[in-house]
Amino acid sequence: MTGTLGIIAGAGDLPVDLAERCAAERRPCFVLRLKGLAAPALDAHPGVSLPLGRLGEAIRRLKAAGCDRLMFVGKVMRPRLRDLSLDWRGFTGLLSLLAGAWRHDDRLHRAISRLFERDGIAVVGPAEVWPDLLVEAGTLSARAPDERAWADIRLAAAAALEVGATDRGQGAVARDGAVVAVEDRDHTDGLLARVAALPGRGGVLAKFAKAHQDRRLDLPVIGPETIAAAAAARLDGVVIEAGGAMLVRRAETLAAAEAAGLFLVGLDPAGVAA
Repeated sequence: MTGTLGIIAGAGDLPVDLAERCAAERRPCFVLRLKGLAAPALDAHPGVSLPLGRLGEAIRRLKAAGCDRLMFVGKVMRPRLRDLSLDWRGFTGLLSLLAGAWRHDDRLHRAISRLFERDGIAVVGPAEVWPDLLVEAGTLSARAPDERAWADIRLAAAAALEVGATDRGQGAVARDGAVVAVEDRDHTDGLLARVAALPGRGGVLAKFAKAHQDRRLDLPVIGPETIAAAAAARLDGVVIEAGGAMLVRRAETLAAAEAAGLFLVGLDPAGVAA
Protein backbone atom coordinates (compact mmCIF):
# COMPACT_ATOMS: atom_id res chain seq x y z
CA MET A 1 0.00 0.00 0.00
CA THR A 2 1.33 3.43 -0.89
CA GLY A 3 -1.40 5.79 0.33
CA THR A 4 -1.43 8.08 3.34
CA LEU A 5 -1.13 6.60 6.82
CA GLY A 6 -3.95 7.64 9.13
CA ILE A 7 -3.26 8.05 12.84
CA ILE A 8 -6.10 8.30 15.35
CA ALA A 9 -4.34 10.00 18.24
CA GLY A 10 -5.26 9.71 21.89
CA ALA A 11 -3.28 10.99 24.86
CA GLY A 12 0.42 10.59 25.52
CA ASP A 13 3.71 10.99 23.69
CA LEU A 14 3.47 8.04 21.31
CA PRO A 15 1.17 9.73 18.73
CA VAL A 16 3.55 12.71 18.64
CA ASP A 17 6.57 10.43 18.25
CA LEU A 18 5.03 8.55 15.34
CA ALA A 19 3.78 11.68 13.57
CA GLU A 20 7.27 13.17 13.86
CA ARG A 21 8.75 9.94 12.54
CA CYS A 22 6.44 10.11 9.55
CA ALA A 23 7.61 13.66 8.86
CA ALA A 24 11.28 12.69 9.18
CA GLU A 25 10.81 9.76 6.79
CA ARG A 26 8.69 11.82 4.37
CA ARG A 27 5.88 9.31 4.91
CA PRO A 28 2.50 10.97 4.22
CA CYS A 29 0.28 10.88 7.30
CA PHE A 30 -3.00 12.38 8.44
CA VAL A 31 -3.60 12.74 12.18
CA LEU A 32 -7.13 12.56 13.52
CA ARG A 33 -6.68 14.24 16.90
CA LEU A 34 -9.21 13.22 19.56
CA LYS A 35 -10.43 16.39 21.27
CA GLY A 36 -9.42 16.73 24.88
CA LEU A 37 -6.87 13.92 24.57
CA ALA A 38 -4.35 14.50 21.78
CA ALA A 39 -1.25 16.55 22.55
CA PRO A 40 -1.12 20.13 21.17
CA ALA A 41 2.16 19.27 19.39
CA LEU A 42 0.12 17.26 16.89
CA ASP A 43 -1.41 20.48 15.56
CA ALA A 44 1.81 20.90 13.56
CA HIS A 45 1.00 17.84 11.44
CA PRO A 46 -1.63 17.43 8.70
CA GLY A 47 -4.94 16.39 10.22
CA VAL A 48 -8.09 17.45 12.00
CA SER A 49 -9.46 17.51 15.54
CA LEU A 50 -12.69 15.60 16.23
CA PRO A 51 -14.59 14.58 19.37
CA LEU A 52 -15.11 10.93 20.22
CA GLY A 53 -18.13 9.47 18.48
CA ARG A 54 -17.91 11.24 15.11
CA LEU A 55 -17.29 8.00 13.24
CA GLY A 56 -18.86 9.04 9.95
CA GLU A 57 -16.91 12.29 9.80
CA ALA A 58 -13.70 10.50 10.79
CA ILE A 59 -14.07 8.04 7.92
CA ARG A 60 -14.88 10.83 5.45
CA ARG A 61 -11.87 12.87 6.54
CA LEU A 62 -9.50 9.89 6.38
CA LYS A 63 -10.68 8.86 2.92
CA ALA A 64 -10.52 12.45 1.64
CA ALA A 65 -6.89 12.55 2.80
CA GLY A 66 -6.14 9.39 0.81
CA CYS A 67 -5.67 7.13 3.83
CA ASP A 68 -5.60 3.42 3.00
CA ARG A 69 -4.13 2.41 6.38
CA LEU A 70 -4.97 3.49 9.90
CA MET A 71 -3.44 3.01 13.33
CA PHE A 72 -4.88 3.73 16.75
CA VAL A 73 -2.24 5.28 19.01
CA GLY A 74 -2.33 6.78 22.50
CA LYS A 75 -4.39 6.42 25.63
CA VAL A 76 -8.18 6.58 25.47
CA MET A 77 -10.21 5.84 28.58
CA ARG A 78 -13.64 4.33 27.90
CA PRO A 79 -15.95 7.39 27.93
CA ARG A 80 -19.34 7.74 29.55
CA LEU A 81 -22.00 7.31 26.89
CA ARG A 82 -23.46 10.75 27.59
CA ASP A 83 -20.08 12.35 26.84
CA LEU A 84 -19.93 11.02 23.26
CA SER A 85 -20.60 13.41 20.37
CA LEU A 86 -22.27 10.98 17.99
CA ASP A 87 -23.02 11.44 14.31
CA TRP A 88 -25.27 8.92 12.56
CA ARG A 89 -22.46 6.47 11.79
CA GLY A 90 -21.25 6.82 15.34
CA PHE A 91 -24.73 6.12 16.68
CA THR A 92 -25.26 3.01 14.58
CA GLY A 93 -21.74 1.85 15.39
CA LEU A 94 -22.38 2.36 19.10
CA LEU A 95 -25.47 0.14 18.90
CA SER A 96 -23.32 -2.70 17.57
CA LEU A 97 -20.74 -2.12 20.31
CA LEU A 98 -23.37 -2.15 23.04
CA ALA A 99 -24.55 -5.51 21.74
CA GLY A 100 -21.59 -7.21 23.38
CA ALA A 101 -18.25 -5.42 23.07
CA TRP A 102 -18.54 -2.23 25.14
CA ARG A 103 -17.32 -3.63 28.47
CA HIS A 104 -14.56 -5.84 27.06
CA ASP A 105 -11.39 -4.04 25.92
CA ASP A 106 -10.25 -6.49 23.26
CA ARG A 107 -13.72 -7.04 21.79
CA LEU A 108 -14.25 -3.28 21.77
CA HIS A 109 -10.97 -2.63 19.95
CA ARG A 110 -11.73 -5.28 17.35
CA ALA A 111 -15.28 -4.03 16.81
CA ILE A 112 -14.12 -0.43 16.32
CA SER A 113 -11.43 -1.50 13.86
CA ARG A 114 -14.03 -3.40 11.81
CA LEU A 115 -16.10 -0.23 11.47
CA PHE A 116 -13.20 1.39 9.59
CA GLU A 117 -12.22 -1.72 7.64
CA ARG A 118 -15.74 -1.97 6.18
CA ASP A 119 -14.97 1.33 4.44
CA GLY A 120 -11.75 0.02 2.93
CA ILE A 121 -9.29 1.43 5.47
CA ALA A 122 -6.93 -1.29 6.71
CA VAL A 123 -6.05 -1.18 10.40
CA VAL A 124 -2.34 -1.69 11.16
CA GLY A 125 -0.23 -1.61 14.29
CA PRO A 126 2.72 0.75 14.83
CA ALA A 127 5.08 -2.22 15.03
CA GLU A 128 3.95 -3.39 11.58
CA VAL A 129 5.15 -0.08 10.14
CA TRP A 130 8.18 0.29 12.42
CA PRO A 131 9.32 -3.15 13.69
CA ASP A 132 12.24 -1.56 15.54
CA LEU A 133 9.76 -0.31 18.15
CA LEU A 134 9.46 -3.86 19.50
CA VAL A 135 11.53 -4.78 22.54
CA GLU A 136 14.25 -7.38 22.10
CA ALA A 137 15.02 -10.10 24.67
CA GLY A 138 17.69 -9.47 27.28
CA THR A 139 18.82 -6.77 29.69
CA LEU A 140 18.48 -3.40 27.98
CA SER A 141 19.75 -1.19 30.79
CA ALA A 142 23.17 -0.68 32.34
CA ARG A 143 21.92 -2.25 35.59
CA ALA A 144 21.12 -5.97 35.49
CA PRO A 145 18.73 -7.76 37.87
CA ASP A 146 20.25 -9.88 40.62
CA GLU A 147 18.97 -13.27 41.80
CA ARG A 148 16.45 -11.72 44.20
CA ALA A 149 15.12 -9.44 41.50
CA TRP A 150 14.74 -12.39 39.13
CA ALA A 151 12.42 -14.06 41.66
CA ASP A 152 10.19 -10.96 41.59
CA ILE A 153 10.46 -10.78 37.79
CA ARG A 154 9.06 -14.29 37.42
CA LEU A 155 6.25 -13.62 39.90
CA ALA A 156 5.27 -10.29 38.31
CA ALA A 157 5.45 -11.70 34.79
CA ALA A 158 3.26 -14.70 35.67
CA ALA A 159 0.73 -12.38 37.34
CA ALA A 160 0.72 -10.02 34.33
CA LEU A 161 0.06 -12.93 31.98
CA GLU A 162 -2.74 -14.16 34.25
CA VAL A 163 -4.47 -10.79 34.47
CA GLY A 164 -4.06 -10.40 30.71
CA ALA A 165 -5.88 -13.67 30.13
CA THR A 166 -8.95 -12.11 31.78
CA ASP A 167 -8.77 -8.96 29.55
CA ARG A 168 -8.44 -6.78 32.67
CA GLY A 169 -4.98 -5.37 32.15
CA GLN A 170 -1.40 -5.88 31.03
CA GLY A 171 0.68 -5.39 34.16
CA ALA A 172 1.51 -6.51 37.68
CA VAL A 173 3.99 -5.66 40.42
CA ALA A 174 5.82 -8.13 42.68
CA ARG A 175 7.89 -7.14 45.70
CA ASP A 176 9.79 -9.29 48.20
CA GLY A 177 8.47 -12.54 46.80
CA ALA A 178 4.78 -11.56 46.62
CA VAL A 179 2.47 -9.97 44.03
CA VAL A 180 1.36 -6.66 45.56
CA ALA A 181 -0.79 -5.17 42.78
CA VAL A 182 -2.23 -5.99 39.36
CA GLU A 183 -3.43 -3.68 36.62
CA ASP A 184 -7.14 -3.08 36.27
CA ARG A 185 -9.18 -0.43 34.46
CA ASP A 186 -6.87 2.25 35.89
CA HIS A 187 -4.10 1.11 33.51
CA THR A 188 -0.39 1.21 34.32
CA ASP A 189 -0.46 4.78 35.66
CA GLY A 190 -3.06 3.82 38.23
CA LEU A 191 -1.28 0.57 39.07
CA LEU A 192 1.99 2.36 39.83
CA ALA A 193 0.20 5.09 41.79
CA ARG A 194 -1.31 2.38 44.01
CA VAL A 195 2.10 0.78 44.51
CA ALA A 196 3.65 4.16 45.34
CA ALA A 197 1.14 4.48 48.19
CA LEU A 198 2.26 1.17 49.72
CA PRO A 199 5.00 0.98 52.35
CA GLY A 200 8.40 -0.43 51.47
CA ARG A 201 10.60 -0.29 48.41
CA GLY A 202 11.96 -2.58 45.71
CA GLY A 203 10.09 -4.89 43.38
CA VAL A 204 9.38 -5.21 39.68
CA LEU A 205 6.74 -4.00 37.23
CA ALA A 206 5.93 -6.54 34.49
CA LYS A 207 3.99 -5.64 31.34
CA PHE A 208 2.89 -8.27 28.83
CA ALA A 209 0.38 -8.25 25.99
CA LYS A 210 -3.01 -9.72 26.79
CA ALA A 211 -3.38 -13.31 25.67
CA HIS A 212 -6.20 -12.78 23.16
CA GLN A 213 -5.80 -9.13 22.19
CA ASP A 214 -5.42 -7.89 18.64
CA ARG A 215 -1.78 -6.86 18.62
CA ARG A 216 -2.39 -4.18 16.03
CA LEU A 217 -4.45 -2.23 18.52
CA ASP A 218 -3.17 -2.37 22.09
CA LEU A 219 0.43 -3.47 22.60
CA PRO A 220 2.04 -2.54 25.92
CA VAL A 221 4.19 0.59 25.67
CA ILE A 222 7.16 1.59 27.83
CA GLY A 223 8.70 5.05 27.71
CA PRO A 224 10.25 7.72 29.93
CA GLU A 225 6.95 8.34 31.74
CA THR A 226 6.77 4.66 32.73
CA ILE A 227 10.30 4.79 34.13
CA ALA A 228 9.50 7.95 36.11
CA ALA A 229 6.37 6.32 37.58
CA ALA A 230 8.28 3.13 38.42
CA ALA A 231 10.95 5.19 40.17
CA ALA A 232 8.27 7.09 42.11
CA ALA A 233 6.90 3.72 43.23
CA ARG A 234 10.42 2.85 44.49
CA LEU A 235 10.74 -0.19 42.22
CA ASP A 236 13.99 -1.88 41.26
CA GLY A 237 13.10 -2.39 37.62
CA VAL A 238 10.71 -3.09 34.79
CA VAL A 239 10.30 -6.23 32.67
CA ILE A 240 8.44 -6.15 29.36
CA GLU A 241 7.48 -8.72 26.78
CA ALA A 242 10.17 -9.29 24.17
CA GLY A 243 8.59 -9.06 20.73
CA GLY A 244 5.24 -8.06 22.25
CA ALA A 245 5.79 -4.59 23.73
CA MET A 246 6.99 -1.29 22.30
CA LEU A 247 9.85 0.78 23.66
CA VAL A 248 9.41 4.43 22.67
CA ARG A 249 12.02 7.18 22.92
CA ARG A 250 14.57 4.43 23.48
CA ALA A 251 17.60 6.58 24.24
CA GLU A 252 15.63 8.82 26.59
CA THR A 253 14.00 5.83 28.31
CA LEU A 254 17.29 4.02 28.88
CA ALA A 255 18.91 7.21 30.15
CA ALA A 256 16.00 7.69 32.58
CA ALA A 257 16.37 4.09 33.79
CA GLU A 258 20.10 4.60 34.38
CA ALA A 259 19.52 7.90 36.20
CA ALA A 260 16.93 6.24 38.46
CA GLY A 261 19.05 3.13 39.00
CA LEU A 262 16.40 0.85 37.49
CA PHE A 263 16.92 -2.21 35.31
CA LEU A 264 14.91 -2.78 32.13
CA VAL A 265 14.56 -6.32 30.78
CA GLY A 266 12.88 -7.81 27.71
CA LEU A 267 11.54 -11.28 28.51
CA ASP A 268 10.04 -13.96 26.28
CA PRO A 269 6.77 -15.21 27.84
CA ALA A 270 7.96 -18.76 27.22
CA GLY A 271 10.69 -18.14 29.78
CA VAL A 272 8.37 -17.01 32.56
CA ALA A 273 7.91 -20.45 34.06
CA ALA A 274 11.58 -21.33 33.62
